[in-house]
Amino acid sequence: MSISTKKGDFRLTDLKDQRVYKYDDRVEAIGLIDDTIAHLLLADSYCSINSIQDIILGLSNIAGYIAGYCQLN
Repeated sequence: MSISTKKGDFRLTDLKDQRVYKYDDRVEAIGLIDDTIAHLLLADSYCSINSIQDIILGLSNIAGYIAGYCQLN
């Protein structure tokens, strides 16, 4: 099975309503936040982390802000 967005690669990706290069600092920052969330969830599976949901929500909000989807309070 083939999956295609019909946009081509051209080293670009979408952030909200704009096309940006995959090496854009915002794409890098969002990837780092995603990795941080994954590591926090892994650590939480070994030892309970207090307020893990609040931490993850905060990081997700920051990633959304960077991508242009929400405003920080």
